[in-house]
Amino acid sequence: MVSATTFQRYIIQCDSIIEQNDVGLAKALGEEIVSVFHNEIDGIKTGLSNYSPCMFGSAPDGRTISVNTDVDYIADLRLLRSKLQMELEKSELCMQTNMDNKNNKIFISHATKDSEYVRAFVNLLEDIGLSEDEIVCSSVPGYGIPLSEDIYDWLSNQFQEYNLHIMFMLSKNYYDSVACLNEMGAAWVLKQKYDTILLPSFDFPQIKGAINPNKIGIKLDSVHDELNHRLNEMKDTLIEEFELRTISASKWERHRNEFLKKIEEITTDSNENEPEQEKEQQESTISRDAGVLLVFAASNSYGQISMIKSLSGLSVSDGKWNFVAQDADAREESRWEDAVIELENYGLITALGYKRQLFRITTLGYNIADEIKEKYGIDTDKEPDEYLNLE
Repeated sequence: MVSATTFQRYIIQCDSIIEQNDVGLAKALGEEIVSVFHNEIDGIKTGLSNYSPCMFGSAPDGRTISVNTDVDYIADLRLLRSKLQMELEKSELCMQTNMDNKNNKIFISHATKDSEYVRAFVNLLEDIGLSEDEIVCSSVPGYGIPLSEDIYDWLSNQFQEYNLHIMFMLSKNYYDSVACLNEMGAAWVLKQKYDTILLPSFDFPQIKGAINPNKIGIKLDSVHDELNHRLNEMKDTLIEEFELRTISASKWERHRNEFLKKIEEITTDSNENEPEQEKEQQESTISRDAGVLLVFAASNSYGQISMIKSLSGLSVSDGKWNFVAQDADAREESRWEDAVIELENYGLITALGYKRQLFRITTLGYNIADEIKEKYGIDTDKEPDEYLNLE
């Protein structure tokens, strides 16, 4: 059976060559399509001028040759494309029918080290109305993989027997886990529906692998208005997908706010309990540019950094100082953009909104800023340039 992806690939090639009106390429691709699909599509050659009955004539050397002067390879390719499109639609309809016959289930793909966040998320799913039979989560008793089952065989069967809606709980811990990356790969191969939940201190630019970083996800430490909106969308989607009873707005808001409060508590406890050794390691590895920017941003009442790109260039500001000179070249702009990205990757700042123009300093960021300020003797009443580019 030919996959939908194969049909789509050849359709795209047909469209490109038809647009170019390249007869040579049309001839070659048409013959390739006939060769690939002759056992899969009945009547693949029907109607093609290149395979129509032809007359015979004599070559100058006396050989008998076929003569067909009416071959239109572009027209043939258009006809082949229409046949491929029909087969693609049949394939997709067949896949949809198979999916309609399966029950829905949510699979929460996460790292064991993030289990506190995940348990809070499962509680939220229960509040929405999902039952124990509709959730798979290894970190919550009753929702995990049955005893004595081989984890990979069991997961493979789940992918085949259910319409799985994958919830990727992304974090640094997730990408450090081989098991998590295997789950991500399996979901991609089997084209499962998925959503991304970004745990605190993890941001969209850090997404890699089989997940599309441009797909809108839920970032659990984004600004509250946006986060509330995304969670509301998720709730509505799940109620429709699993045919759940609608819950009142007041009840939902109570459950949602309890969830967000729990997430904040977990994040605060995690930051406070972070080993001093790890903080010292981060302090020692942060570049001077990033460190000075962090210290000056931490000194203002907002505790924020802005990074805005416009026609006039890049601006990186702590609210008082613009760290990028007005006549800065591309090298200088890259220097300060990298400084912001560095702070974000260390979890010292977090983006406020998907546009990533404003960043808030995290609790860990404030702690590191205090250490750097003391280490370099930084006086934030002075200009930042006094502490940059020093040996």
